[in-house]
Amino acid sequence: MKITYAYLIFALILLSCDAFKEKHEHLFIYGFENKKTFPQQGISETIQVLKKRLDAYGVSDFEVKRYQDKNISVKINAHNLDNERVDRLLLNQGKLEFWELHIGEDFHPFLGEVNDEFVTKEDNDSLKINPLFDRIVGVGYSGGPVLFRSKSEDTAAVNSLLKRNEIKFHLPSEFKNTKFLWGIADSDGFHPLYAAKSNRENMPPLTGEFVKEARMNYDVVGRPCISMVMNEEGALRWERITGNAYRNNTCIAVTLNNLVQSAPGVVSGPIKGGKTEISGNYTLEEAQDLAIILTSQKHIPKLNLLQYSKSKK
Repeated sequence: MKITYAYLIFALILLSCDAFKEKHEHLFIYGFENKKTFPQQGISETIQVLKKRLDAYGVSDFEVKRYQDKNISVKINAHNLDNERVDRLLLNQGKLEFWELHIGEDFHPFLGEVNDEFVTKEDNDSLKINPLFDRIVGVGYSGGPVLFRSKSEDTAAVNSLLKRNEIKFHLPSEFKNTKFLWGIADSDGFHPLYAAKSNRENMPPLTGEFVKEARMNYDVVGRPCISMVMNEEGALRWERITGNAYRNNTCIAVTLNNLVQSAPGVVSGPIKGGKTEISGNYTLEEAQDLAIILTSQKHIPKLNLLQYSKSKK
């Protein structure tokens, strides 16, 4: 009994010491990347999303408000704060989308035509030496969703090439509304390119706004992942999307901020109930933070950190 009391007293001493620790005021000033085209009501919506994220992160003493014209200030009072982690949490757009993908090899004839067009019409000598095929380090497996893989430094050049108007004329009619998406780098550091089935409005069939709950979990091989549950409308859309993918023997891209995180296939028919997960090479911390970001449902515009300061409160 004496030992129990001793432990209790020790714990109380620790708690009391922590309560008297000196707090610091952490001030973050953020600016919108596209200030000129960003509506005023969007600032208020962004502030609400940032508040949700901080609350879910576990910060209790904070203030988020408009600063000057179109900037946002975030003030946090805390004993210990990982300011870099908080900054990443607030900067992440949280733009979650789901896209049905084309089969990669169906685009191989198109890629050949693009390469030929690139070689014959480009006057820049340096680009003549490096046509499209020289920027490809490997293709996807037969029947899979990957068109090819490229080095990080080549993705911008490939993007520029695929956006050219003269190149688009080579796309078959059934691929006219294709949206090209890069994926996260593989173990070799190469990025896979996917072709998503889009539309004239370039709108995905399902977004993060339909996610009701997101939490950190572990996948079948023990890696951190994010489990999600969708609302009723999201569940119906998910069932329809997975049903199409199953019938067409295609895959579904799960994208975050326009980058494909995973592209699973559907092997046993439409998925009912609105449950799914995002898997990748996430650390435990990354998965925890991503779950917080997705729980806020709405994504935010691109922000830039303009200023950070730390001072004694």
